[in-house]
Amino acid sequence: MNIYIFSPCDQIIKIANESYYLTKNNVVLLKDFCKNQLLELIPKNDFLPCYFLKSEKNYYKNLRLIDLYDGFLIIPKLIRERNLPRETLFFKTQGYYGREFNIAVSTDGGIKLIISGDYYHEEIELLFKPEKVNLIPCDNAPYLFISLEKDKKHLVCVKLPDIKILFNSLCDEYNLSSELSITTRYNDVSRHECIDLWKIGDPFLHIGRKINSKNSDYPTEVIPYAFLQEIALCGDYSHFLSDELKGKANLLPSFIGNFDYIIPPFLAHKKDKIGLVFKSDIKFISFSINQNKIHDLSIDD
Repeated sequence: MNIYIFSPCDQIIKIANESYYLTKNNVVLLKDFCKNQLLELIPKNDFLPCYFLKSEKNYYKNLRLIDLYDGFLIIPKLIRERNLPRETLFFKTQGYYGREFNIAVSTDGGIKLIISGDYYHEEIELLFKPEKVNLIPCDNAPYLFISLEKDKKHLVCVKLPDIKILFNSLCDEYNLSSELSITTRYNDVSRHECIDLWKIGDPFLHIGRKINSKNSDYPTEVIPYAFLQEIALCGDYSHFLSDELKGKANLLPSFIGNFDYIIPPFLAHKKDKIGLVFKSDIKFISFSINQNKIHDLSIDD
């Protein structure tokens, strides 16, 4: 049986007392994987280890297992360690609208932001231990912004006094004035930068998105990846299409579907087809490209 391992982040593979290092967005093949052999994957950045054991009934933990007929595709689920030493990283009691609220960051059952009042309690799971926490009350609306910062920023908008979470997102930068702008950068082939705009008022509304890319000139073999990443971000992908295919441009997102990962070709019998990983299966997409424009594409299982 063949085992293919896709790495959504850098990870260590352990099997038969040997260790291998697999970098992000790559696939490795384990040929003729033996019965009753234990495979362990250790993703970087404090994610929980993943396990696979081939037996009469496959045993696996903290990973996705996708049937490929001649074997399996294994993808680690990036789950944070929850059994951390209990620690309060931040605590402050603050008064708003004549009421007191407790705002805390704790490692009790994972890293969490906890907002509580007399009758309300909300918890938000965080992806990192913040080094800095800022509380920013809004002057023209009953909102409190909480900024949790390390290498990235996690921004939360809370409606007071009933502690209703209106916004909760990881980002690289934010700017708070009469509007809220959120900037998120992606380490993809186009080096995308997405700027989302929100109206601060009642209601709190998303009013637009601007997508910039620092790369615009691609070799032919990279065009499918740049196109798919543009689809995933709901950006403008029309410049990748031939004039004929532009007439069907608005149909392409629903035709392709909402995928989680893009995997370079890894199956011998589908050597020119890119893998698109969905919630519980994988599909393969191929492109017909001429003069750096996509003229056709097809999808199969």
